[in-house]
Amino acid sequence: MGYHTRLAKSTVEEIKSICEKVGGAFTQDAGGYGCGTDCHGGPGTTCIVNCRPDQRCVAQMSRGKRPRSLINALQPSAKH
Repeated sequence: MGYHTRLAKSTVEEIKSICEKVGGAFTQDAGGYGCGTDCHGGPGTTCIVNCRPDQRCVAQMSRGKRPRSLINALQPSAKH
């Protein structure tokens, strides 16, 4: 069972940089931008962050603890 949580506002550049750092796939279109990972260091859709300009980002995760940052939303915690 998945859940959504709101995170801080982030720029395109911030999301792109974090996405590259965690091995995810960055996307951008007229509606916004985001990153998806498999939650284990590769592209996928298990852990997703979506952002719209001037709004808070939304993280979608299928499992795990609620993320407190963009990196936590896209990769597993050190405890895994």
